Amino acid sequence: MQETFFEVFFSLTRLFLCTKDEVLKDKLVEKTKELFIHHLQGSTLRAEAKFPAGALARLEAPVDKLAKQEEHVAQCVPRILKMIDGLQELIEILIHLKLVDLSPALLAQKNLLRFQGEIIDLVSPKSKKTPPQGSTLRVDNFKYSSQAILDYLKTKPEGVQAIEIVHDFKTKLSRRTIQRYLNSLISEGLIKKDRVNGFPRYFPN
Repeated sequence: MQETFFEVFFSLTRLFLCTKDEVLKDKLVEKTKELFIHHLQGSTLRAEAKFPAGALARLEAPVDKLAKQEEHVAQCVPRILKMIDGLQELIEILIHLKLVDLSPALLAQKNLLRFQGEIIDLVSPKSKKTPPQGSTLRVDNFKYSSQAILDYLKTKPEGVQAIEIVHDFKTKLSRRTIQRYLNSLISEGLIKKDRVNGFPRYFPN
């Protein structure tokens, strides 16, 4: 997770350097700093909960203290996920207003999605999920979501609009989240986006 986090940090730094609006630049710095601090706090708490200082410290540490540490870790996770969403929204604004180059923006979004997926995997129960049968797809986690969208597009050589994907997946994922997955798949060269009759459609590569 630490490696992915630093990839997030460096891609956000690169994005900052090419942002053309000073106000939004400051906003990006503020949100990046907030994410960095909360992640650092969460990592420290996780380390303390797993490896207290001293060989006998774990045995000597009061149960309530360890419970409080684990509770603090659990509280950090939703905050960090919310911060990731906030950064994704800001990047989408920068892309929409054409205030950044597309390549570093998509890279930052991709790294944020990877980091978000690793956090979700960390706190979720470890269980294998079997993709359901039938035409209706249900998506429950980051890794399956991205792959499921790619597999879905491979069955649609004529291409589909984003709204069709949202409708067919019948999932808790919002259209905005699905759009992030699509942007990530485009940046990886796995799918392409073309306009048909004036409307954007997504095709498998």
